[in-house]
Amino acid sequence: MSTISKNKHPAAPLLRTLQDCILPALEWNAGARIVIARARRKLLKLPPSVLAVPLQRQGQRVAVRSAPDFQRAVLLAAKWPRDEMHELRVPKLMVVTEGLAGFRAGDYVLQCPAGTVVFVPPGVPQSNGKSSHLETLPPENRRCSLFWITPMMSGLACRMCHTAGEEHLSNLEGEKVFLHHPQILQIFYLLAEEVSERCAMPVIESLLLTLMRMVLRDIQEKQFLLQEVPPHEGGLLVNDPLGQAIQYLDTHYAQPLTIDGVSRRFFMSRAQFTRKFRERTGQSFLEFLNVKRLQQACQLLVETGWTAVMIARYVGFGSSIYFHRLFLRKMKMSPLQFREQYRKGRKSRK
Repeated sequence: MSTISKNKHPAAPLLRTLQDCILPALEWNAGARIVIARARRKLLKLPPSVLAVPLQRQGQRVAVRSAPDFQRAVLLAAKWPRDEMHELRVPKLMVVTEGLAGFRAGDYVLQCPAGTVVFVPPGVPQSNGKSSHLETLPPENRRCSLFWITPMMSGLACRMCHTAGEEHLSNLEGEKVFLHHPQILQIFYLLAEEVSERCAMPVIESLLLTLMRMVLRDIQEKQFLLQEVPPHEGGLLVNDPLGQAIQYLDTHYAQPLTIDGVSRRFFMSRAQFTRKFRERTGQSFLEFLNVKRLQQACQLLVETGWTAVMIARYVGFGSSIYFHRLFLRKMKMSPLQFREQYRKGRKSRK
């Protein structure tokens, strides 16, 4: 793929990272780059290029007994609030794509150079994203970038984050996609099973390369749902709390949000937030949220084979009945009629 076509691609940053950084490194020497995180430092088996610096946790483990949805389909099992760590019920994969990164896990901090792949099995405590990825590193190491893969309900979420000094950036434009083919999720869980149960490194290397090649293929062929990022996102809106709130809704619309909770989060009264939000967007809080959720639902209806109930839950509607009624009112047809109409139109264009 030429440089020009890469730059025009809606997920160009992810595409470049996979093509120019991740896959070349893995194809050259995958076995020397893989780290399997463990709950305790003494259980680690590390390649020569990776160090594990001891970490003394300050707080206690707090179990999450209600098992609420965490980042849509990823389930949170426990958290360490004082240590900015959590424990997930699903595995996670991280690749260092630039610089030297400090990744907090278990009772240690992994110091990983670019090209390192860290697989975090379920139940292993890990950073919740609030602590710096430059932790424990010397002052000259002031920048790093990470590529994340997380299993969701029916596919994989891929995203990048960047740390530069004290600033941590994520959700940049073109750096967050959802790959919705069930086969790619199966490969991820085959890899997870091998890591957890057999730990045969040649098999792990083979599955990891297969996974990354499938991720690259689906992104190349635009077989994904792009998490669109509005123009104001990608930096901190320090002097614009309402802008921060809108940015938060743009990326967290699938969570159970309330106007009271969001207004408090950005240090505004409910009345002030309600008035300014309508002035800025021309919509009420609920109207704005429903539009975001319906837009994503329409995309899922045409791009996946998910049921309407699954889609309603994924985009944040607590009730599938409410979703169906709202869809009928706004789109003048049911979700399934919308899907069928799209498919008929696509066939007629052929």
